Amino acid sequence: MSRKVLSRRRTRMMPGFNLTPMLDMVFYLLFFFILATKMRDESARLDVRLPASASAPAASDRERPPALTLDAQGRLFFQNRPMIREQLALELARLLGKGEKEIAIKGDERVGYGRVVEVMDWCRQAGMKAVLLDLRRPAKSPGAAPAAR
Repeated sequence: MSRKVLSRRRTRMMPGFNLTPMLDMVFYLLFFFILATKMRDESARLDVRLPASASAPAASDRERPPALTLDAQGRLFFQNRPMIREQLALELARLLGKGEKEIAIKGDERVGYGRVVEVMDWCRQAGMKAVLLDLRRPAKSPGAAPAAR
């Protein structure tokens, strides 16, 4: 009889933690943060001051087309990579192949107007139907008078 009691004690499972669900959650979170980091606005790393416009729509009011960036020195970037005219033509052809017909230009307010027009011409020659200028809304100062209508 004492043998049966011993055998029962040996077959009894020890309490413990199952780590599999916890490890699954850790990998899900890791995967989420990697994707979220990749999807962030890549042009945020470039030092570009967009011109201000009181009539510029809020960023959430419009759908954002792909954007070219012109920095203060007039250098051209697409998806945070420096571009020359020939590379830009290839990228625009790829976008047109995907069905994109619009592109935005984020030109620094310190870049010459002629350089912006030159890049706009390149985009139109490549086949883009609409070339948009990306603007920012001016900061509201506390004592500023409301805009006249």
